[in-house]
Amino acid sequence: MAKRGKSDKGGRGNRKSPRRGPPTLREEGKPRLDDPYLKWALDTGFTHVATPDKVANPSTPFPLLMELRQDITIEKFAELAAETEGAITVPKLFADPPQTLAAERHCVALVTRDFLEDAKFDSLRDMIERFELGLPGLEFPSALPGARELLSKPTVLTAVIDDGLAFAHRRFRRADRTTRVEYLWRQGEVPLVLSGTEIDNAITGSTHAGLVDEDEVYRTLRHENFLTIDHKTLSRRRAHGAHIMDLACGAEPGSLDDQAIIGVQFPGELIRDTSGAWLHAHILGALWFILLAAEAIAAKNSIGSLPIVVNVSYGKYADSHDGKSLLESAIDRLVRFWSGTVAPLAVVLPSGNNHLARCHASFRLAAGARRSLRWRVQPDDRTPSFLEVWPGPPDHSGVAPNLRVTLVPPPPGQALKVTRGQFERWPVPTEELDPFALWSADYRAAGPQTHRDRIQLSIAPTVAWDERAVAPAGTWEVLIENLEASGSCQVEAWIQRDDTPYGWPITGRQSRFDDPDYDRFDPSGAYDRARFDGSELCDDDPMKTTVYAKRRGSVNAIATGNEPVVIGAFRKGDKRACWYTAGGPLRSPGARVGPDPDAMAVGDESVACHGVLAAGTHSGSVVAMRGTSVAAPQITRWLAGRMANRLGATRADVQAEATAKDPGTPPISADRMGAGRLDVRGPPRVSRSSPD
Repeated sequence: MAKRGKSDKGGRGNRKSPRRGPPTLREEGKPRLDDPYLKWALDTGFTHVATPDKVANPSTPFPLLMELRQDITIEKFAELAAETEGAITVPKLFADPPQTLAAERHCVALVTRDFLEDAKFDSLRDMIERFELGLPGLEFPSALPGARELLSKPTVLTAVIDDGLAFAHRRFRRADRTTRVEYLWRQGEVPLVLSGTEIDNAITGSTHAGLVDEDEVYRTLRHENFLTIDHKTLSRRRAHGAHIMDLACGAEPGSLDDQAIIGVQFPGELIRDTSGAWLHAHILGALWFILLAAEAIAAKNSIGSLPIVVNVSYGKYADSHDGKSLLESAIDRLVRFWSGTVAPLAVVLPSGNNHLARCHASFRLAAGARRSLRWRVQPDDRTPSFLEVWPGPPDHSGVAPNLRVTLVPPPPGQALKVTRGQFERWPVPTEELDPFALWSADYRAAGPQTHRDRIQLSIAPTVAWDERAVAPAGTWEVLIENLEASGSCQVEAWIQRDDTPYGWPITGRQSRFDDPDYDRFDPSGAYDRARFDGSELCDDDPMKTTVYAKRRGSVNAIATGNEPVVIGAFRKGDKRACWYTAGGPLRSPGARVGPDPDAMAVGDESVACHGVLAAGTHSGSVVAMRGTSVAAPQITRWLAGRMANRLGATRADVQAEATAKDPGTPPISADRMGAGRLDVRGPPRVSRSSPD
């Protein structure tokens, strides 16, 4: 039985109070909101998606990524939202779009928690095709600072959306010591937008004896506040964003003066908690900011529209993997429109590092058959765990998938059983007691939100920051049954990402499928990574038909759209796939056309020398980091170079280059390699064998 926590003033644990629950969610006959993550947030009092002070404040704004109906413009929606007296607002970034983006239907709105819990939301709900919840604390700038006139006119713009952007680093300066970073937006509760002029002034004021005190620059511009106890990314030796930014657009001063940079830094809360689909609203907001900033730079310098390449070295594990998710649809639409009417635009994404994470299950269920999956939920996990089940399309028999899913916790917990259209949670709220849910099962029938049936299983953290109730750790059973008398059904299931990024205090711990037939070790008992490097199709072993935990198809869930360039990772030394690099194939209807990923770039130098060398957080430092996250920005740099020379910079161009340059041996499955392997880096500026 799960532990029951004591109540406190923050409203955590079980509580006795008059029921003020949202009628749109709990009352009989009322529809449920479309986003399962929002449903989970409401049923848990938002305690897992916000800090206690934000939970206690009913006016806390939560970002909603939205796709409006075909006949509704963002401007019209913003006008109607204004009538809610601040309960829902559309930021000026979206509400007053330039003519180039006036026809867009994807936007972000800020909605108070009280409004989400109120039936009034239904008054605007009819205008929205679908929506997703984001983490609170995303405020948008009301206006962009003025762009500056540049002596060296930029020919291309590289944008980096990441964490820990070390914009004062000398690798992002020109020969005259001015910065190449024309705009930087630090997302958060207090949005900080810096212009190139402001950064230059801070660098000049922080230069002593000819040396720039970069920490003083960040303090002066309030980029990092050492008066608070939150995480200080740039005070560490290395940061993900600094490394990625160097690989994408870093250079010695004077060598890339014609390439401008825009940076968007994610808020710390978003980086720390990877457990849900929380980053989507932040990414779309960043893309709009980049496009508007690019237009401002171009207009100020009278150079027409600038070609843009955007690097987003982030991802998640679970979603539909059919290119139709809300964020993927928004990115596809933006890239197609901007490239077709304004200037070339490319978005580069990593294929993911979860090839061996055991977070993907794939199998076919015959009519009347059942399959039991073991879901291992970690102890000491301070964030929720989610599993998404996506039944496949109707097979040749024409029978649509019709499943029954049972979530069985470790004994003696209460099992939940759902069929299409049903929702179950435990504990069950009553008139006297309205406790927060500890686990739930939500079966959504195909509709505008997903286009396919979707079952989401949600489990609360297994340890709490305080005395609130927690879910049990251990092996949970997920029993999936095909209720149809005829017609088999393909089932794909993904466990959502729930790890803690490097350098952050550990909060999330990744859950996984505990498949007894999954091979983790070689015959000698050693951990067998070598067999999984892509040189053989281990998932296709005919002797292992009972295995449901699959390595194939574990590609980054926001990288299955048709427009972004998706990059995996290989080892330079022996040309084999890095053991972590994820790939396809994508069996979902309407999935990405062509290979997935598009190509591979270097993720590790060799078996012994892990990672790729690039900038640390301060000038003069060089560190190694590994992953498809460091492979993607290498292609970002290559695409920027092609754009600067007015050459093609699309997926097809990446694939053509990879096909032409691939060494051919050793063989790697196209499901992970794509069109081929590319090492587009120039001569190294520092060697691992160099003396200190």
